[in-house]
Amino acid sequence: MFDYKTQIGKYVIAAATVASVSGCSSFEPQSIEPEVAGFTARLSAQLETAAEPLTGVLTPDAAVTRALRFNQNLRAKELEAVLAEAKVQSQSNAMLPSLIAESSYYRRDRPLLSHSSQSSGYSASSDIASVSRNIALSWNILDFGLSYVRAKQVYDKAQQQHEEARRVRARIVEETRTIYWRAVALETLAPALTRLNVELDAALRLSRTAAKDPQIDPMASITYQRDALNLQREMNVLQSSLAGATDQLKQTIGVPHLERLQLSSDRQHARLAQASSSATDDLGLALRQRPEIRYVMYDMRITHDEVDAVILQLLPGVTFNTTSASDTNSYLL
Repeated sequence: MFDYKTQIGKYVIAAATVASVSGCSSFEPQSIEPEVAGFTARLSAQLETAAEPLTGVLTPDAAVTRALRFNQNLRAKELEAVLAEAKVQSQSNAMLPSLIAESSYYRRDRPLLSHSSQSSGYSASSDIASVSRNIALSWNILDFGLSYVRAKQVYDKAQQQHEEARRVRARIVEETRTIYWRAVALETLAPALTRLNVELDAALRLSRTAAKDPQIDPMASITYQRDALNLQREMNVLQSSLAGATDQLKQTIGVPHLERLQLSSDRQHARLAQASSSATDDLGLALRQRPEIRYVMYDMRITHDEVDAVILQLLPGVTFNTTSASDTNSYLL
């Protein structure tokens, strides 16, 4: 006997196989370069619009403010701290009791009738349609205590992220001030160093010419040349150490490299009032505000809470359960 269903099934499988093979044979990989070009173009446009234009003379305080505002590393640390705080809230929710709610809908196209051999009629035990609901509430004392300890640990880790952001912020302030004054020194000393190099080259040529004169002591000329060369070497070292300070400052404060900076070299400060606290109090305050020390202290608290969590995991748990159920079936009590 010919089985039409089996034969049709074979045709369908064969057609699907041919379609898949032909699709794989005609597959052509697409390059990611257009997507990369579009993404980088949008990113460059966002960076250009994000940077605020610089007007007037740039002071050290303004440079520090711009560096803190446009530093992406600091922004990433702050976002990590915000994410850690969100994890604190999610971990705190684990202390709540567990609630499970279920609902089911039952319906038949005809009544469910039953017939007994002792009776000539039919009887029903359920409605054609019914809705049942079930709500279960459970709360484990051990899970509550463990979740409380874990929440404290997550909170301490979030505070560690804040301390890390404070450490990065302090480092940016220190580096920005250093780069600023290196750029000021470069702008101030560069013209003088150039002129001095020209004068030293001329003096060295005169000294070499004078050394050829037999009436002049050659030791004096050689000593003068040695001192001039040492001075020129020190100037080159100084100029090398300051090279690129202006470009580095532009990168730090988010200014285009082609834009010219007007730096303020005024270092006159107002007269400071006499300190009202002692050196011991200032030292204690500095130690309490040190991000590295606070980070380690939070780490010690996390370790202490981990010991409590291990002890809680060894204890037996006690669970409280309560359940509420309902059904719309009129045949049930």
